[in-house]
Amino acid sequence: MTAFGPLDLRRVPVLPFTLAAIAGVAAALYLDVPPRLLFFVTVALFGLSVFLLAWLRGRWPVVLLVCFALASLATYRALGALDRNSRRAAEKMSQTGDVATVVGRVASLPDSRVPSVLLKPVVIRVDTLVLSCRVLGVRIYVDSSTVASLRAGDLVSASGTLVPSIRSGRGSVGTLVGAVAGRELATLSPDTAGVMAIPSGGHHLRRAVDRARAFIRDTFDRRLSPDGAALCRALVLGDRSSFGESFSDKLRLTGLSHVFALSGVNVGVLVAVAWVILGLLFLPRVPRLLILMGLVVFYMELGRESPSLVRASLMAVFIVLGALLHRRSSPLNTVASAALVEILWRPLDVVDAGFLLSYLAVLGILAGMQVIRPRLRALRLGQAGRFWSDLAAATISAQVVTLPLVGYLFHRVPVLGVIANLLAVPMFGIMLVWSLLLLMIEAVIPSLGATVAASLGALAWATGRVVDWVAAFPLSAVVLPQFSPAALLAVYLTLGVAAVGLLARRAKMAVLALGVAANVVIWSAVLSGAGRSCTVTFFSVGNGDAALISTASGRNVLVDAGPSYGDASAAGRILRALAERKIARLDAIILTHDDNDHIGGAAEIILTMR
Repeated sequence: MTAFGPLDLRRVPVLPFTLAAIAGVAAALYLDVPPRLLFFVTVALFGLSVFLLAWLRGRWPVVLLVCFALASLATYRALGALDRNSRRAAEKMSQTGDVATVVGRVASLPDSRVPSVLLKPVVIRVDTLVLSCRVLGVRIYVDSSTVASLRAGDLVSASGTLVPSIRSGRGSVGTLVGAVAGRELATLSPDTAGVMAIPSGGHHLRRAVDRARAFIRDTFDRRLSPDGAALCRALVLGDRSSFGESFSDKLRLTGLSHVFALSGVNVGVLVAVAWVILGLLFLPRVPRLLILMGLVVFYMELGRESPSLVRASLMAVFIVLGALLHRRSSPLNTVASAALVEILWRPLDVVDAGFLLSYLAVLGILAGMQVIRPRLRALRLGQAGRFWSDLAAATISAQVVTLPLVGYLFHRVPVLGVIANLLAVPMFGIMLVWSLLLLMIEAVIPSLGATVAASLGALAWATGRVVDWVAAFPLSAVVLPQFSPAALLAVYLTLGVAAVGLLARRAKMAVLALGVAANVVIWSAVLSGAGRSCTVTFFSVGNGDAALISTASGRNVLVDAGPSYGDASAAGRILRALAERKIARLDAIILTHDDNDHIGGAAEIILTMR
């Protein structure tokens, strides 16, 4: 087992506990049991494990019992986060049709163009029915002036029609996954006159975070062009609301969307920059490490606790703790520990695509550093070649590991993802460092900000051109047929066996596993094509409608063509989607009525398509 290096399972004692916690969250999606019962079961299992640890010499019975206890705890936490009882009560209130009054404190303010405020905890009153909920919040949609006058922690009362975010359903995973996005119980659209706010004094962490986000957004907006400001806001804050549909499509086609998902790169750059600055201030080692931990936690809040950022922040905290205690740990054990803490803290992250892709990418990079990097370094490319070989090893391994899940979720995989990452990721990294430098100069010496902003703007322009250039290549992305979760699991099992075979230097095992994976993918595509049925695809065209009907016999009919406003037309997006599906001819176009939001893109589509 020594050939496994950091992947040696004996050096990853946390891994069984993490897997048990994941199983517990998965069980909570199907189970609907009283949380109090699970709480007592969890306490009993932990108590029994302590008793056995004191009396038994063997460790395996205790490990198994602790795994069951952690699974029970994760189930208890997930059931509490889902809060089915509150959801059922909110649905019952909405069915009455009466006006609902919601009272709660502002938990977060919006970054997007849609003015809304999340209230948590809340008290909802509909006629004689009263519901108090501390876990989930209610989002109220109000005008921009009302949002601008609110701060985190303010007490707000609003009246309007209550709409449950998720309808009650027992055992419906697809229904429950929607609870991950905003932890919302319901939405409310009140009149402006129906909203009253009472400002709260004192200090509030979320308020400090909102002020920091506002400073960062204002700095980029003042100093940079709209496109450059949008890129920098996405890199530093993860706020992609200013990206146009065209640029977002290009990021998906090139496999570069992950760059703007706050993760290890952001935390690593922040830690590196802060470490250098604190060193220039001649601070001792221990205070520097403690300050780093505080900065990492604050940045996690600054990024709205996205799953990938939570993972990176927890890993950074564990690494800093190890440095404080003068202890070194296996990288895989650090990943497993971060996952365990995140699952017990935020259990519904397990069903979030960002959580899955983030951890899979890290596992792929760890495996790639063991399998691919030694073979690339054997080429002896020199000091500069080592950097590019390491970047290539990390990019290839992360792409290979995440592509099956990307194909399963989005039915499209970027063919040029490795090339795009090799070209763009270093530029994005430099942009991130330069963005942090601009923010620090703007906070200390604003008069010097213009010089840094000019170079940052030029770098943002060049980065955007690289994305455009890579996205312009033909077949930059390949459309995959829909395949089953069992096929996805089979692919990852075979990839795991292949990785074990390569690490253990057993080539036959690796080749056999890759052959099995290829058969699973090919036969899944063949069988899915054999059972082809009529499908309807709804295009996201903004304020408008456009849908594609594809029959089992291969005919394609477009129903409506989206809006057209000046130079902006939904036709471009529809034509790209048709090209990705290899549709060169439409059998018919049906225009339901002559409003612009239904026929705006029709002329361009008719002139372009046969």
